[in-house]
Amino acid sequence: MYILKTISMDKIWGDERLKAYGATSAHTGIVYSCAAIEGIDSPVGQTTLRTLIQKTPTAFGLLPKEEYPIIVSFDAAKMDVSVQVHPTDQFAQDQEGKPYGKCEAWYFIEAPKKGWVYAENVEESKDSIKEAIAKKDFHQALKKYPVKSEDLLFTPAGTVHCLTSGALIYEIQQSTNITYRLYDYDRTDEKGNKRALHVEKALATMNPMNKEIKQTFHAGRRASFYAFDLMHKHMQDHISNPSDIAAVCTVLSGRILVDNTLVEPGTSILLMPKETVSIDGQADCIMATPNPYWREIE
Repeated sequence: MYILKTISMDKIWGDERLKAYGATSAHTGIVYSCAAIEGIDSPVGQTTLRTLIQKTPTAFGLLPKEEYPIIVSFDAAKMDVSVQVHPTDQFAQDQEGKPYGKCEAWYFIEAPKKGWVYAENVEESKDSIKEAIAKKDFHQALKKYPVKSEDLLFTPAGTVHCLTSGALIYEIQQSTNITYRLYDYDRTDEKGNKRALHVEKALATMNPMNKEIKQTFHAGRRASFYAFDLMHKHMQDHISNPSDIAAVCTVLSGRILVDNTLVEPGTSILLMPKETVSIDGQADCIMATPNPYWREIE
């Protein structure tokens, strides 16, 4: 069992609400709760999660040279996030040299102010997206997907989407942390620079026929997707990981004492395969378990 330290990342759309989840700035857009990739690597004591995994991958249920396949974070949007696409497995492998693409799921702690996010193409073709890029207006090209607090929304890799202002989410994604921006509202940072767009790659990996998967995700609910399984649970007395691969238990609310360490909202505990840990206190948590699906298709 490892208690992971959070990593804060400021964003142009960041929000002070993330201070309740371990953020270090009023402009933090993402608090990484569990990550083990180059550039975003959760601190564990005097070392990092990626270092531990690379040293003994089998202890974590991984094969030699496999990366830990999921990232868990908290995101808060003070304004709309960029219109974007994440790569599919095939595109990530062919164009980026990565082992897999990036699907993701959002659990809404607080719904966006508008009551919806952008997700899915209105038309099942790329033509309307190309027109939207030229016009700098995506209102007619993307669906306004209604969401509320405690909804879980799964976005397959290759789907155009956009988190809208006011949203506060728990996010789980695959560990290929690549985003292709189609549009960023011509915003500039504090130095007057616009963020880069990646239109060519976004269009190349986009699947305009992709569909979102939405479900309510109250405590006691499970959700299964090809890259990971999720369990929303009120934890007390103990936390168990019945899987053969390390799983991430992330605190949404409440406080628990684990091995004489206070674990508060925003923090994750990495449970080793088949491990059970005793806890004091109570907390609302999401347990995320990776599915090493790529082993079946190699």
